[in-house]
Amino acid sequence: MLRRLALALFAFAAAAPVADSLAQTSPPPRPGPTQAPPADPQKDAVGELLDLFAAFCLMKFPDDAAAETYGSARGFKPMPPERLRGLLGQDPGVGYLYETGQGTYAVTIERPPFHTCAIRKRFTRSPEMKGRYVTTLNLWAGTQRQGKLSELPTQHPTISGAPTVAYLWDLARSDGKGAEKFMLFITTAAGEEPEIRLVRALGNR
Repeated sequence: MLRRLALALFAFAAAAPVADSLAQTSPPPRPGPTQAPPADPQKDAVGELLDLFAAFCLMKFPDDAAAETYGSARGFKPMPPERLRGLLGQDPGVGYLYETGQGTYAVTIERPPFHTCAIRKRFTRSPEMKGRYVTTLNLWAGTQRQGKLSELPTQHPTISGAPTVAYLWDLARSDGKGAEKFMLFITTAAGEEPEIRLVRALGNR
């Protein structure tokens, strides 16, 4: 490396007189237009996922009729029964697939007694998700006067044979309707893209 650096410096010194003469006879270059930094598709996809979770799982759910109306307006498609059963098992519920330029979202609502709204999406690499998710939850809880979030210890379960990081929060509601849970699962199966799952769970009400 030092040899290459020395050769480069030598070449620069040898060319300096030529460069000086050109500088004397040529006008200074005009500044070009400022180049905006390239967009990060993954960052945009994270923002879209959080916007969808806020609109569907925070603002419409647990009103299932309102959630269904929202999904129809956005172009949600019914999830194939075999895929829905793979996600919910034998628990009652409905599922949708939502396609955008950022990819496919798997949206599920598990019916009571355990009323749960979840959105899943795969990413090319594991995104920075936790901080932005917490910000979304805190803004919603504050503006809706829903209570205060409390973070629980991080868990590392294995889901469908794949290692997973699970971030958990409790929300003690101020309206007396009982606690809610919010979850962020990051599952990375061998040979597959990481899956992000955002969950709002009302529990047994």
